[in-house]
Amino acid sequence: MVVVGLPMFYLEMWLGQYCALSPVLAFARLSPLTRGLGWAMVIVSAMIAIYYSLILGWIIFYLGASCQVIS
Repeated sequence: MVVVGLPMFYLEMWLGQYCALSPVLAFARLSPLTRGLGWAMVIVSAMIAIYYSLILGWIIFYLGASCQVIS
């Protein structure tokens, strides 16, 4: 994480501020070879968002289930 994750995070933030483009277009402008890196960042972000939505759904379900009265 420290060796690869943080430098990529700072690179993405810097490119986003400098180019004012999406990760795919920003990395494509940097070099056509790095266009796949932009797509990889978008896909990984989407997968993490789906995962967090699933966890949040479980939390809401079990929170509601814990408030029911046991008879």
